Amino acid sequence: MAFDIEGAKQAGYNDAEITDHLAKQSNFDLAGAKKAGYNDAEILQHLTGPQGVKGEAVPEDGARPLTIRRSEPRAAAPTEMPQAEPDTSFTQNAGVLARTLAPYATAAGAGALMGAPLGGVGAIPGAIAGVSALGLGNLATGAYNFAAPLFGGSQVTNPSETIRNAFAAGGVGRKPATSEQALMAASMEGGLDALSLAGAGRIIGGKIGNFFAAKPPVQAAGGVSAAATPVAMQEYYGVEDPYALAAGSLIGGIAAAKTGASVAESATRLRDLAKRYAEKSNISSEALKQRAQAGFNATDASGVVYDSAALNSFGTKTRQDLAREQYKPTSPRYTEVNQALASVDEAAANAQSIGNLHSLRQDLGYYRNNAYAAGNPDSARMINQIIDNLDDFIAAPKNATFAAGADVIEASKTLKSSITDWSRWANSNKIETVINRAALSDRPFADALQSEFKTMAKNPAQLARFGKEEQAAIRALASGQNESTTLKYLSKLAPSFNRRDIVRTGAAGLGVGAGLYAGGLPLAATAAGLSAAGYGARAARNALSGVEANALAAAMRRGDVRAPMNVTTQEMLRRVPPQMLMQDQQSNAMAR
Repeated sequence: MAFDIEGAKQAGYNDAEITDHLAKQSNFDLAGAKKAGYNDAEILQHLTGPQGVKGEAVPEDGARPLTIRRSEPRAAAPTEMPQAEPDTSFTQNAGVLARTLAPYATAAGAGALMGAPLGGVGAIPGAIAGVSALGLGNLATGAYNFAAPLFGGSQVTNPSETIRNAFAAGGVGRKPATSEQALMAASMEGGLDALSLAGAGRIIGGKIGNFFAAKPPVQAAGGVSAAATPVAMQEYYGVEDPYALAAGSLIGGIAAAKTGASVAESATRLRDLAKRYAEKSNISSEALKQRAQAGFNATDASGVVYDSAALNSFGTKTRQDLAREQYKPTSPRYTEVNQALASVDEAAANAQSIGNLHSLRQDLGYYRNNAYAAGNPDSARMINQIIDNLDDFIAAPKNATFAAGADVIEASKTLKSSITDWSRWANSNKIETVINRAALSDRPFADALQSEFKTMAKNPAQLARFGKEEQAAIRALASGQNESTTLKYLSKLAPSFNRRDIVRTGAAGLGVGAGLYAGGLPLAATAAGLSAAGYGARAARNALSGVEANALAAAMRRGDVRAPMNVTTQEMLRRVPPQMLMQDQQSNAMAR
């Protein structure tokens, strides 16, 4: 089969590279021909002309004939390119690296130059803006090339490839010569493209910016795999179908993004743990409560009060909230709720200090405990809502007034600080209450705890009392996002004696008994071993679930709750395709 000159040129090879290859295969004296004054085009025309490499070729356009000298006779020139020994030298790898990085380095350098001193924004912001502009340019070009066939348009070269071609003309950079080099180049380019889009999103801002810049580390991982997967499919498995390559890119990008989120989450947790250990910033629930109370006492001494009108509004709103929860004042089931509301009404008759309001909170807690003891969980739940409303009321500075002559500025600072401490303590206390309820359940602790968090996550009114980051952390615990799947399913092998697990427990017992009865010690040992592994997994899962929940409560007390790093398949289905558009042309240009 004849050597495909046009195919080689479309793949990015120039006349000099093709001529060099064909001359080596036909033992043609390329150096001698060039010394005699022939250029690459003339030599290529000779090597691929009607006479091939035999004798003297006479070009059809009347150009001078080309005399051939051989180092040894050959029957004929080969008709297709054989597999030459690939270049794996340090120089080659450095050249591939330089070719890959050239567009980003150029964009960063140009942006830094424009940013400082010309733009006045600084070299680093300018460099980031330059790379971001390159990413947007690549994306726009990719989108155009994707749509061009629909309206008969021709393909255009994107900014990255234009820069590479300019450097190649100056002898800078090399194309990959091995599958490993191609994979390295595609991976680096995919990650850098993703980060360039993330940078562009940060600069643009708003909803459009957030689309590109929500989770840069996750996007980088997805970009690396979205670019590398189709190259690996081509290089190692010979896949050429464009639909299969596109599917591989999409699946690889999503899978890598999820893995990247998990790795980033683990790394961030370790960093936060080391930071807290170094700063010794943890504070116990009791210590935080005492600090808040000390601040409130100081505010009390300065003359801060909550007036009767604000307290009456609080009582009215609380009754409205309870009505939506099916509260019926005349029902004996709600005796404790009626007592709690009576205490609120009594307090609202006069202006109250913060100290008095905290005494009211203690009274409400007493009624709630009585409701639990009387077997009225609905009543206890509603009193918890009254307590939550009271915490919100105290935490709103607009409800407080200052006595004449008080140091309003200092009193206001102390009040806000105390309110912040109290709010953190109250939220932490809610999580600790959930933990305590799960510990009293007859279900495995991890399952009971997850169920408690699900109940909390499904209650909009209760969830609204937490901050955005805290809500995300609660939802993560409710969904088991950070839980080990292996421990979760392995723990199900542990025998249990509650009604939910009685079938599984019976099966394990039958397995051991049947093995012993039949003399099948291996069967009995296997069943017993699986049960023991299940016990161990359950214990580990329970312990880790407790650690997660207590860590959330501690973070709420410190005020540094961080939403867990998570990426959904739906989210990456929105983010990977733009990276695929950017990488399509570059991947083709890198093909060897």
